[in-house]
Amino acid sequence: MKKLIVLLVIAFGTTTAFAQEGKNMAADHPEGHQCYMMKDAKLMHCDGKKASAVEKHVKLDNGTVVQVDGKIVAAEGKEGAMLKDGQCIDLEGNVGDCEEMHAAMKKTRTEEPKSDQM
Repeated sequence: MKKLIVLLVIAFGTTTAFAQEGKNMAADHPEGHQCYMMKDAKLMHCDGKKASAVEKHVKLDNGTVVQVDGKIVAAEGKEGAMLKDGQCIDLEGNVGDCEEMHAAMKKTRTEEPKSDQM
């Protein structure tokens, strides 16, 4: 019986670990602003509420890859710019100043009409 339980725990743990690989961040936060930003020479994931350090390369919705050092590699493999401290890249691959992008996103969210008002 103990062996069966151990095997089930190992199988579940392995399945969960593989499910995390290549995860699409947009599915985790369907609403709100998301971006990846450079802060103090570290790549951070920002979901509009908090920022957390990123330890693996990230693939955006448009196929662009953002490496942990801030290097941007286009979907077709062409290396692009480097993110500088204070810059963000959103899930569509648009690069800009973090404060400006966050302010614009907050403004957009407050201007959207509520669906229950008809």
